[in-house]
Amino acid sequence: QIHDRRSTKPEELMEYLLKSILCLLVLLLFHRLVLQQEVLHRFNRFFLLAAIIGSFLIPLVTIEMEREIAVQSIPSVFNPAELISLESSIPNESAITPISKAESAPAMLAIPWSKLGWTIYVLGVAFFLIRFIRNIGLIYDQIRKNDQVMYRQEMIVLLPESVSPFSFLKYIFYSKSAFEKEGIPDAVFLHEQCHVREKHTLDIVLVELLLIIFWFHPGLYLARQAIRLNHEFIADDQVIKQFSFREYQKILLSVLSSQQGFALGSSFNFPLTKKRFEMMNKSSKPGIKFLKLASLVVFLGVVVAIFADKVAVSAVAQETE
Repeated sequence: QIHDRRSTKPEELMEYLLKSILCLLVLLLFHRLVLQQEVLHRFNRFFLLAAIIGSFLIPLVTIEMEREIAVQSIPSVFNPAELISLESSIPNESAITPISKAESAPAMLAIPWSKLGWTIYVLGVAFFLIRFIRNIGLIYDQIRKNDQVMYRQEMIVLLPESVSPFSFLKYIFYSKSAFEKEGIPDAVFLHEQCHVREKHTLDIVLVELLLIIFWFHPGLYLARQAIRLNHEFIADDQVIKQFSFREYQKILLSVLSSQQGFALGSSFNFPLTKKRFEMMNKSSKPGIKFLKLASLVVFLGVVVAIFADKVAVSAVAQETE
């Protein structure tokens, strides 16, 4: 069952966000320790996206836990004395002393933590929204201002400065001087073409949009890094099907001399190059893959059991004398 949180109190919202953050961190830890070590790059792509979405949904799942309460039935006998005693215990209105304005004044001097917290949150949202719009604007400014050529059925944007090759949506960005001098090396082109055709930009944009709203979420930053690295694994795997590992490694090292890149682009110049080299030279045994995927099913069940909202449902059992 999915719990309806339309009338959520602030403390319940904070509990939900904390569960969501911890849930994503746990899922990313499993990916890092178990799944990332195997050649499961395309599966890992969808696992990471599902982990992000699932971390927001799992805490909304309601698990009903039955709790039996034994109630002993006692014959009720009306006693007029009890009614008189109850009436005498109700305080008289005249006995209630009103609180004066002077006594309640110190409460007005309390710091409005709620307003302060919302102000900081809104400022953070505004900052990340402006940052996102600026990054999109920088890329489309490059597309609008610079020459574009169709090269092997892909759109190449030729940049005047020396930059690392990168892609965004259907565009591949490359240095104009290098392109005019020697074209694009086949390995580099295949790498960026893989980013374009598998629409890796959409994954990054999804995370960036979530970061506008949940800019305080540490798991989303780690997820973005994991997604970027996995994109590189996918593209590298596509290249080494046609090129030897050593040959591709030399091309990578020569290209990494360029420093400039763009925040939202799938960049050929990725800092975790050593991990990419290790993954290119790695092979996985089918039996190990199967065991890890089977452990994932068990692990997801445990995650749901831990982070789902648990509601105690009382089953009343009467005992008669």
